[in-house]
Amino acid sequence: MERFPIPPFAAEKITLRLMIGISLVLAFVFGKNQARAEETPREILQRADEARGHFNGVTWKVTIFSIEGERQQEKTLEVKARGYNFIASLLSPPSVKGQRLLMVENHMWFMKPGTKKPVPISPRQRLVHKQV
Repeated sequence: MERFPIPPFAAEKITLRLMIGISLVLAFVFGKNQARAEETPREILQRADEARGHFNGVTWKVTIFSIEGERQQEKTLEVKARGYNFIASLLSPPSVKGQRLLMVENHMWFMKPGTKKPVPISPRQRLVHKQV
């Protein structure tokens, strides 16, 4: 394998660029950590909650497609969540429009248009993932 000599001025430019690049990366990494070290634990948790949408909550519009044999269904719902609490409202098809599922802390209810009171859902009836 033949090596080509690098002119001295080119080697100096490469070395200078490499040193500047490394300096910028180190300044970014350590400068960012220094700013975070000055944060209180409460500020760190608040920033984490804001990043996950737990602070002000999040809203999703979800469309579910299902196929059972020859039967195909499509349902659309809007889910509003804050922390681990949520309300899911079915928007379509018309046969389920207005039905809602509400979860606050460990309590869950189902509401259907025309019913006077929400129906509580027992823990045995729920399909909610729980961490072990």
